[in-house]
Parts: sequence; structure tokens; C-alpha cells
Amino acid sequence: MTAEKQEDIDRLRLELEQRRIEQDKELRLKELDLQKAQALKPQWATPVLVALFGGGIGLLGNFYSNQQSIKVEQEKQKGMIVIEAIKTGDPTTAAKNLVFLSNAKLIELSKAQRDSLVEITGSNPLPVLPQVGTGSAMDVEAAAFNAIFEGRLQEARALFGKAYTAYPTLHNVDEIFHKVLTQDLIRKHEAASEAQKAEIQKQVITTILKDYSWGLPDATKEKLKSISQ
Repeated sequence: MTAEKQEDIDRLRLELEQRRIEQDKELRLKELDLQKAQALKPQWATPVLVALFGGGIGLLGNFYSNQQSIKVEQEKQKGMIVIEAIKTGDPTTAAKNLVFLSNAKLIELSKAQRDSLVEITGSNPLPVLPQVGTGSAMDVEAAAFNAIFEGRLQEARALFGKAYTAYPTLHNVDEIFHKVLTQDLIRKHEAASEAQKAEIQKQVITTILKDYSWGLPDATKEKLKSISQ
């Protein structure tokens, strides 16, 4: 791949990420508008008017709110599709997935974005699946948590990195590898005393339980909780 094409992919990924952020902002504003609309329902109606019109107005209001909620949820789903498509760890793979999703009408790309991607991937690429099965990646994830249980954070980071490479969207392996078990934290842990290492281990576990425990087996969560106490 030429440097120019690599720059095109990087630029498109940045544009898509910015677009996702803007969509999230728009969705939050729509949700706030819906909440305000519910809070500002007329309070001046007399009992007679309520009896005459309340039922009909209520049905229309509920229908409108439901339709808006459906639209908001659909936009959220589209945003999640884009996120999953680009979380592959490889720009070319991400480009293939985006073109495939565009062909399937699951996401919308501008003509310029699509033309740049098609130049790299062709007009009808197949989506790229992880190199190993979910089960294998989950086995690596389980081993990574066992390393955390035993305070072997450097090994745990390496295993989470392996799970992320095999299956980037598996649970929270991405966030744990990139945001929790960072290289700086590992260096700090390696240079710490035994008491300090135990404290760092608890901090890591507390963060995982609070922010990155989605999809974990109950037994794993319970083990993390017992160590963090």
C-alpha cells in the first residue's frame, strides 16, 4: 500500500470517528428534546377538556414519542455498526468492512469517502472476519484475567493484547489493553514494592469492575470483587 493510500484511509477513519461523535451529540440533543417535550405538557387543561381530548392527545403524543425514540435508537445502531467496522486493528480491513456495509445500505458514506475506499478495496469486497474463532479469543481473555487474579499484570497485558488482535470487539479487551493496562502502568507496577503492587492490582480491578466488565462471566466478576475488597 502506498503512503498516499494509507493517508487516505487514516483520514477517512478520522472523518468517520468525528462523524460518530457528532451523531452521538445529535442523539443526546434529540433525547433531551424528547424529555423536555414530556416535561412541558400543558397543565392548563380543565377536567372537561381532559375528558374530551386527553385520550386522543395522549395517544398522539405517545405515538410521536415512540417514533422519535425509534429513530434515535436506529441512529445509535448505525453508529455502533461504524465503530465495529473500524475496530479491526488494520486500516485496509476497516476499509473493506465499510465498503461492504455501504453496499448493504447499512451505513451511508459520502461519494468522496466511498470512492477513496473503493480505490483500495474494490467495489465489492467481502467483510473480513477475525483470524481465530470467538472461542479461542475468549480462552485468551480468560487467561488474561487469571493473570490479573495472581498479580501478573505484565503477562495480563500481553494476553489482552493477543485477544484484541484476534478479536478486537470481544467484550472490553480493547479498552483494558489500551486504557487500563497501559505500558506506563506496567512499568510502575514492575518497579513497585510488594505492597504497592497489591494496591495497583486493586486499582486495576476496581476500574475494570466499574467501567469494563460487560460480558464477563459471573464467576470472573465475583473473583475480581473478592480481590478488590
